[in-house]
Amino acid sequence: MGHRPIMYIHGFGSSGASGKVKQLRSILPGTEIHAPSLSHHPIIDLTVLMETVKLNSIQSVVGSSLGGFYALLLACRFRLRLVLINPSLTPWKTLADQIGTHRIFGSGEKFVWSQESIDELLTMRPALIQALCHTKTIGWADVLVLLSRHDERLDPDSTALLLRKATVLWDEEQGHRFDRLDAYADHIRSVVGAPQP
Repeated sequence: MGHRPIMYIHGFGSSGASGKVKQLRSILPGTEIHAPSLSHHPIIDLTVLMETVKLNSIQSVVGSSLGGFYALLLACRFRLRLVLINPSLTPWKTLADQIGTHRIFGSGEKFVWSQESIDELLTMRPALIQALCHTKTIGWADVLVLLSRHDERLDPDSTALLLRKATVLWDEEQGHRFDRLDAYADHIRSVVGAPQP
């Protein structure tokens, strides 16, 4: 019998077929992992993610970068366990220089990131502030944050400060993409409620 299903939310320019999904399947054998490929239209994507949580009785979410931002917003509406990997907490700022046409990492499929996308993220800012400032909104004991000391895209110290109520683990070698999760397998299993091997 499988364990409780989880959801993985990829970051900007990635997809539900990312390498992290394969690693999670290895770390969490027998666990159903929902990993929707996002459209890179924030309001549509958040709606899809909410529906995925409701339809599949998701209780644990792993979010990377922009996916970590969405994961926190979902946790405001649903009682979720979270694993946040280099989460982007101000994506309307950090993705402002990405306006234009991009290719999805791995597939090469094109998508457009626009000022409208940035504006949509900004409409979500109040909900994020609510999540971070009101401790009862999110069960911080059920939140694990994996941060790269050498993140070339985000400021990890600011992230650690904003998420100080969570359990924060520092990686001293990896960059923003955080390609290797195996060293944190036990911590991830503990948060999502999967048994240790």
